[in-house]
Amino acid sequence: MPRPLRLSHLIDTDNNLLMVTARGDYTSEGFVDALIDLYQQIEKPWLYDRILDMRSAQGVVELPDLMRAAAWLAQAAGTPPPPRRRLALISND
Repeated sequence: MPRPLRLSHLIDTDNNLLMVTARGDYTSEGFVDALIDLYQQIEKPWLYDRILDMRSAQGVVELPDLMRAAAWLAQAAGTPPPPRRRLALISND
């Protein structure tokens, strides 16, 4: 039986860091939809370096969906685009 995807997050304002933990099973589209929903709850998420911890999740994120998440962040940030932030992905792979 599939485990539903859950995303939780923690913001470390001292280090300008957004940490997202994924748990459960996901599709590429479902993961990115959930990530964008999470970003919509955070004030100016594009200003943070991000860590995505995927070790407790099962699925594959495809490049077109990753680009959709990046496009959403860029559009939400507006013009001119903010300086690029760093992204670290932690997985069991």
